[in-house]
Amino acid sequence: MLYPTCYALQGVEDDSHKGGGGFCDIFQGRYEGQALCLKVVRLYKKSKINELLKVGDHFLSTEAILWNQLDHPNIAPFYGIFYQSNPARICLVSPWMEYGDIVDYLNKEPGAPRLPFVYDIALGLEYLHNENIIHGDLKGLNVLVDEHRKARIADFGLSTILTDETLGFTKTTMAPSGHTTRWASPELLEEDARPTRGSDIWAFGCVCYEV
Repeated sequence: MLYPTCYALQGVEDDSHKGGGGFCDIFQGRYEGQALCLKVVRLYKKSKINELLKVGDHFLSTEAILWNQLDHPNIAPFYGIFYQSNPARICLVSPWMEYGDIVDYLNKEPGAPRLPFVYDIALGLEYLHNENIIHGDLKGLNVLVDEHRKARIADFGLSTILTDETLGFTKTTMAPSGHTTRWASPELLEEDARPTRGSDIWAFGCVCYEV
């Protein structure tokens, strides 16, 4: 089964490359006059595209379905999936956050109050846990600042899923469970460890230190 067609967006335009990580590139795009964030999954095996789009088999559609169900002022909204055939690439689409991630924002605005951001992140994480969702890769780079200077959590477990070697993605610096090592709780460094609410809380503490 391919991803639900209701998630597909048409007519998205990408304007400029803004950055990237170990497994994706970030572009700023536009759709119906609105600025968008296009997270372009970095693919090295074109034959894997259809596999990525299958619900339940690989990450992309499952991630889209999960993200689409989330609705909270401290969670980054999900707009849909954009598939471009030439060049072949798949994008997760969300609103463009002009202030970027919280680390970059605070570097540029060192006098900004910190505690409101900590509260925002705590509320967002509480919401996820109440929905029985483990974030799995909470860190400052995955917390965005919106136009109202409110913190919004993004990237729900994406890094953990994308480290599957069979998909041909570039690896990032991950612990065995798929977490970014610096934010991983001690138990996640053990073989076959899986993320929990407790490991999310540990990562939240690390984010508080970043902030």
